[in-house]
Amino acid sequence: MYIYSFERHAWHDKVFFVDIPSSEYTWKSLSAGDLISIDEQLCLVLWDIVSFVEQYVYAWESPKNIELILGSCLAQQTIECLHRMTYYRYTQYKKIIPMFLTQSFTTYFRLFKKRKTSKLFHVPLLWHAWVFWKDNTQNTQKDTTKNIWQHLIVFPNAWSLHTSLLGIEDVSLYKQLPSTDRQKIASCNSVRTWRFTTYACTFGNMFVDRVDLQSITCVDSHMRYYASQQDPRYKVVTVLEEFARIHKATLHCTSL
Repeated sequence: MYIYSFERHAWHDKVFFVDIPSSEYTWKSLSAGDLISIDEQLCLVLWDIVSFVEQYVYAWESPKNIELILGSCLAQQTIECLHRMTYYRYTQYKKIIPMFLTQSFTTYFRLFKKRKTSKLFHVPLLWHAWVFWKDNTQNTQKDTTKNIWQHLIVFPNAWSLHTSLLGIEDVSLYKQLPSTDRQKIASCNSVRTWRFTTYACTFGNMFVDRVDLQSITCVDSHMRYYASQQDPRYKVVTVLEEFARIHKATLHCTSL
């Protein structure tokens, strides 16, 4: 089984191979996307599939303390996105995974592990955002009695997002502008728990774990800066096409 470690490096990346003990019950209950702790270190389960498997030969030696922290931390569709972006962009998992799980996520997880210490009661409000996110990730299923789905709207910049949606007060719409870590964590929670069915954001904030994405709209897809010039390098429309294929969603490109 392959895991991604948030704290240890394996040569050029952070992916390790872990030999699964047949007698260990904890392993049998795990699946891809689970957040676990191995020997007090935070890890993400990738399971038995990784891109460029020949590069990931480092083994995690003799894992002892294994603990399931959060089941289905990332949906199966998101895990597939990780593998495909790593493969097609020829990049590393340590470049892709932080796009979905930000640094603040791992920081406040470490605080969570030490929550019994008295100093934790003085941490910033970002801690409460993480606790709120964790407590609500168990409810990731939509209400099947209602005909609803998740819709992603991607804008080229914050200005076009703000001017296009100015004055729209829709309780099902979440507008994600460049914001604080606290708001980014809250937005992840909002998508996973179906508090909002429509998620409007700039392309830098489109990497959010989703369960049932059925419609994607790319505004002004002809814009030349609809691309990342840093590692991982990608074109936004190409990534959205992969999102649509994996989630079996429809993709619409439009102009203002």
